[in-house]
Amino acid sequence: MIISGPGVPGNQRRKESVLIADLYPTILDFLDIEIPDTCHSKSLTGTFKEETRIRESLHLRYRNHIAGLKKDGFKLIKYFLETEDRYSLFDLNEDPGELRDLADDSQFSDIRSILQKELEDNWKTLEL
Repeated sequence: MIISGPGVPGNQRRKESVLIADLYPTILDFLDIEIPDTCHSKSLTGTFKEETRIRESLHLRYRNHIAGLKKDGFKLIKYFLETEDRYSLFDLNEDPGELRDLADDSQFSDIRSILQKELEDNWKTLEL
């Protein structure tokens, strides 16, 4: 996402994961308008001033087919298939192009378990 305007420092790049929905509270912040309690997205203004994380993890979802989680430089993706669920795990720092799937690599089993638990817990809260 590229943001430019008064109060936004130029020529900077952040690694923060953001959502398009984060624009709404960010614009309200710039206009000094109170962000409603019903707004679940995050204002990005804190990230302009310093290296501030606005969220610990980013949950991804595409219908009921794919769910994902980005956290601590890793991305875990769960594919809901007819026969069985399948996972992919990527180290985004070492492999930003997501070419090497680490889901079945025993060296990454601990991180996969941690991310998988968070993903499953989040998914349960979204089920109707």
